[in-house]
Amino acid sequence: MTTLRTNLIQTTAGKTLLDSSGSIIAVTTFRNSTRTVLSNVSDRVLWTCGLVNKKSSQSKLFITGQLPFRDGNSYFQGEWWRIGSSGKRYDGITLKGYNSNAGDASVQFGMFIHAEYVSSETGNLLVDIGWTTANGSADAPGIQWNPSSTDDARSQQKVSTLTLMEVVT
Repeated sequence: MTTLRTNLIQTTAGKTLLDSSGSIIAVTTFRNSTRTVLSNVSDRVLWTCGLVNKKSSQSKLFITGQLPFRDGNSYFQGEWWRIGSSGKRYDGITLKGYNSNAGDASVQFGMFIHAEYVSSETGNLLVDIGWTTANGSADAPGIQWNPSSTDDARSQQKVSTLTLMEVVT
């Protein structure tokens, strides 16, 4: 006699999912195309992305995304992300400059995130991205977030995106 063994996951909504480790069970994408002029502060929530509905306590979230900026101001603040009750997380997120021969500060660059959130927390979890300076000085990564043709007539409106994939572990 052959015994078929399956691993099942019970979600908070009472649904049962087949555990196939490594399978994506949900994808949430956030977009923001609002051109924003930034001011120097020591601690700021840049983008409250919205809610991600984490379905299972036995899964993790993979976070990937990019946020475009213009007119680099400082590359030395602590970029962070936060999901639910995780607190500020400084892992997997960084600023990346664009090397230019323009010789001015008006080049484009981005904040990039590629991280994972492992927690048994489920339900609707708020997602934020921001920065905090370690020494309390007022700073910002750039002058504009999501720059547009207002900043340079050659440019198109830039869009920040963040994708969260819930994966069975």
